[in-house]
Formats: sequence, structure tokens, C-alpha cells
Amino acid sequence: MPLISSQHAVVDDDYNPRNVDDVFLAQGILIECGRIPVEVANQILSIAEYWVRIVEERDDEVVACAKSATIVDILYMSLTITGYMPVKPLRKVVFITRSHDQGWSSSGVGTKGTYHGSYTWFEAGGEAGPLQSLPASDLTPRIVQYNIHASWTPRTHVNTWSVHHNPDDRKWLEQFKTGDKLHLYAKAQFPGWENNVESGRIEAYYACV
Repeated sequence: MPLISSQHAVVDDDYNPRNVDDVFLAQGILIECGRIPVEVANQILSIAEYWVRIVEERDDEVVACAKSATIVDILYMSLTITGYMPVKPLRKVVFITRSHDQGWSSSGVGTKGTYHGSYTWFEAGGEAGPLQSLPASDLTPRIVQYNIHASWTPRTHVNTWSVHHNPDDRKWLEQFKTGDKLHLYAKAQFPGWENNVESGRIEAYYACV
């Protein structure tokens, strides 16, 4: 099945700039009207998370079905990192997924209905672009979300990673450069396990100053 998705800039909140020009305009206002140095203006914009947002969405169903202990992964969607800054442009990413597993399990009786003992999940990874000095394999993958163990009920999960949250988030986000691709994989492991994906959305926020 072809990967069907769309990438576009989105502005549905008052604080989200429409484009790079909006960010530079805000920076100029802070510098001129606030009479503050450029470095301070940029720090204010960062704390306020005044970042341009790019959104990728996909809403068709895909099933990652494992047949053995080998992990099965399906590339569900991708987003190209854009931005004015070539290095460390990615400041925040939000993953919104709706999915469920196969609805039954012959193991882990005490963990059914929880996230424990689940062998279906989503993982984020990266692919190096033209400005990246590292090979694609060095863009470290990271687990985004597990499904509820043995539940046929679809659930929507929202996972947000930001440079302001913790050092691990910052380290992972800052490995990306402009032109790199951010991938979201649906994964499953062991016979009978299925990651039934209904929809996905990636929101990538990038800095311009």
C-alpha cells in the first residue's frame, strides 16, 4: 500500500507563527521596542516556543503483523525537517497516533489492559539529508508509544518531545539537521501480535533564530 500523506504548514493557535517572516518580525519588535540584545530576544522567542510548525497526517489503516520473533516494522509516515537554521532546527515534535493491537494474548494475564507486556508499538527514526555528516543509521531511533496489551479498542495517544522537557528529548531532537527525514514506524514482534494503525499525525516545530 502506498504511503499516503500530506505535509503542510499549520497555524491554528494564536502563538504559532505562519512562517519565517513572522519570527523575524517578532524578533525585530523585541529588539527595537524592548531595547534588548539579539541574544535575549532569541531566548524569549525560544521560551515562548514561537516556532514554525509543519504537520504531516495520514488516516488510512495499516497492520504491522508479526510472524516470528523477528520485529516487523512498517514505515507509516515521514516528514522532512525544514527550517531557516541548517543545524539543530528541530525544537519540538508531537506524535499523535490512533491504534490497537490484536485484542487477545496468551501470555501476561496480569498485564492485559495495561501497557506492560505489549509487543506492538510505534518508533521514531531518522534518515540523513544532504547536510547531515552522519550516516542515516546514526540518527538514533526512539520508542514513541506502546499499545494497550490485548485490547481491540482503538486509542489515541499524544506524545510530545521538546528541547525544554528533559536532556534526553533535547539530545534526540538536536541530532536532526535541515533536510533530514523524520520517520514514524508501526512495529510488532512475536507470532500473533498486530499493530493495527488507524491514523497518525506528526507536528514538527522548528526554530528560525
